Formats: sequence, structure tokens, C-alpha cells
Amino acid sequence: MKRKALVVFLLCLLILLSLFSASCSSKMKAGMSSEKQYDEIAEDINGGLSKVNLSSNNTNKDLEMRKLIKDVTLHIETKNFDQFISKLNDEINKHSGFVQKSDINGSSYDSYSDRTATIIVRIPADKLDSFTGKASSLGNVTSKTEGTEDVTMEYVDIESRIKALKTEQESLLKLMEKANNLNDILTIQNHLTDVSSELESYEAKLRTYKDLIAYSTVTMEIYEVERETPTEKLSMWEEIGNNLSNNLASIGKGARDFFVWFISALPYLVIIAVLALIVLVVVRISIKRSRVSNRLPDMPKSNDHKTDD
Repeated sequence: MKRKALVVFLLCLLILLSLFSASCSSKMKAGMSSEKQYDEIAEDINGGLSKVNLSSNNTNKDLEMRKLIKDVTLHIETKNFDQFISKLNDEINKHSGFVQKSDINGSSYDSYSDRTATIIVRIPADKLDSFTGKASSLGNVTSKTEGTEDVTMEYVDIESRIKALKTEQESLLKLMEKANNLNDILTIQNHLTDVSSELESYEAKLRTYKDLIAYSTVTMEIYEVERETPTEKLSMWEEIGNNLSNNLASIGKGARDFFVWFISALPYLVIIAVLALIVLVVVRISIKRSRVSNRLPDMPKSNDHKTDD
């Protein structure tokens, strides 16, 4: 009995030892696998960070590769309108630009107000900042608006569509050469016409985008003024002085405009005065005649029949 109990005890001890060793080995494997996973995750994170750093270094290059349409709007005041227009045209030529539209108002004899102009200019995109700086220095800029439109996705999409359509066009041309049946030829020709029409449409859009990207648009609203608007913030006393001088200038301008109008209208005023004098003389003569006729006594009535003595 004692031997059997000892054998059973030894067997149980061996089983416990084997279970303990198995659990230890599994834990070691689990630890090793977890460390391996951690190392892989760490490598992924480090790789991601390195990619982020590389992308941040390439930000400027990516920005240069993007397709951007830029436009600027300037509101400019000038005291010397003709000189401003002349210098502006010189700057446009220096920056290899051209005038897309020019509209100048207030230059006729019948206009008494100051002149204004709306000029739309196309300038190479790489010279936009230089041109706007030069144009701003010619006068007093009261307002400036800048806009940028990113058309990279649209541009790339149009390019890919053009490439696909050209490939399809080449395939249709090859099928046209191999086709022997009249119905097949007509069918291919119809498809080829549709593809060619769509291709021309996308190519026109691409040309428009290329033009808008290569040449920025600058719109300038130009105003001829006698006094320029202060662009810096004024103190209370400076604002009072500025408003007072503006009011005095307005009064002076009104008096000047009235004097110019009066001298210019003298021929009409002389004619009106002569006509008024003639009317006055005629009225006075008619009044005098009516008064004289009222003062004359009534004539005695004549008897139709004479009485006998």
C-alpha cells in the first residue's frame, strides 16, 4: 500500500511539474510575441513619423505643383488721373502683361464730375506680387482684395479624361481600318464623332485653365479725387481736422462749380434776359393803354329825331 501511494504521489508530482513548465514556456512565448509586436508597432510609428517629416519638407514643392488661379482687386485714388494711367501702362508692359478691358468715364465736355476708370489686366502669375506693389505705389489704395482658387483636382481630372479619350480614339481608328461591314463602319464612325467632340470640349477646358493659371487677373477701380482718403487710423483731433478740411473743400468745390456753370451759361442767360425784357415792356405798354382808355369820358349820344322849334 505504501509503495502504491508513493507511486501515485510521484506521478502527481511529475504531472504538476510538466504543467508548470508548460505554463512558463507559454508565458515566455507570449512575452516574446508581445515584445515583437511592440517592436513592429514602434517601427511603424517611427516610419510614419519619418514620412510625415519628409512630407513637411516637400510642402513647398507640393504647393508649386498645385494649379492655382489668382485674382486681385484694387481700389485706387489719384490726384493726377492722366499721369496715373500713363505710368500704369508702363508697368503693365514691364511685367509682360496686357489689358483685357478698359472703361474710362467722365472725359466728355458734358461731364462735370471727376473721372473714373475700370481696368482689367492679365499679368504672369510669377510677377503678380511685383505688379500689384508697383500699381499700389502709383496712387492711394483704399481697398485690396486677393483670391486664390485651387483647381488641381479638376485639372488632373481633365488631363486623365483627355488621355483616356485619345486612347479610345486611337482604338476606334484601328477598328475602322479593320472593319469591312458598312454597318460596323457607320457605328464606329458615330462613336468616333462623339469621342472627338468630347475630346475637343475637354481640351478647350484645359486651355482655359492653363490660361487662367499662367496669367493672374488684376481688376483696378481708379478714382480721380482732389483729396485722398486717409488709409491710417486717425486720432480724434486728426479726424476733426480732416472732416473740417473736407467740408471746406466741398464748399470751395461747390462755389467753383457754380462759377464755372454761371460763366458757361451766360449766352443762354443773356437770351433769357432779353426775352424777359421784351415781355416786360409789352406788358407795361398794354397796362398803360388800358389805364388811358379807362380815363377817357363817355361820348354823348346822338338824337335820331330833331325836335321842332
